[in-house]
Amino acid sequence: MDGGSIQHGWSMREQPQVYAEAAFHAVWRNSDGSLIDVTPRADEQMRILFLPDLKRVWEGERLNPGE
Repeated sequence: MDGGSIQHGWSMREQPQVYAEAAFHAVWRNSDGSLIDVTPRADEQMRILFLPDLKRVWEGERLNPGE
């Protein structure tokens, strides 16, 4: 797992008819361009939708999707 880079974006999840949530997140982009989420999850079967954000970079401050 040498090389690659960070890809910032939005992790999306939904509880139908209850809520939808977006959280600023980062995944690993490996050398062939594949995106891999290395975040440990209690439910390993849970999947997220990840939307890359090419304009934002996390700089230690809270981000909101509407900003």
